Amino acid sequence: MAKSVRIETIEEPTGVEDVTRSVRELARRTRELGESVADVAERELAMAIRISARVRDEVISESKLAEARQSPLSAKLRQDAHEIVDVVADVGTVLAISTVDLFQNFTDERRPPLDRLTES
Repeated sequence: MAKSVRIETIEEPTGVEDVTRSVRELARRTRELGESVADVAERELAMAIRISARVRDEVISESKLAEARQSPLSAKLRQDAHEIVDVVADVGTVLAISTVDLFQNFTDERRPPLDRLTES
């Protein structure tokens, strides 16, 4: 009769550098996921805009649309709306780029091992 042999592996304790490396990898993957989500959201928004414009063009006659666009109030509201969208897009883009830069600096910048930092 054969005896079964149980082999136990002894895990070494995880060091701070291992934890840091894992956190950096998690941050890198989170950044990649965020970028993918933003790409999909942009494509979906562009598609919704195209569909909305197509529906508008099928429902509203060109002459009524042209007449509405000639209204001074409508022209001012359109201009204000475009400016608001530009401001929101600028602020959002700056925040997104700053966040990506922060993640990249954390995940990709080489750092000396911790034992070199503590030696004096």
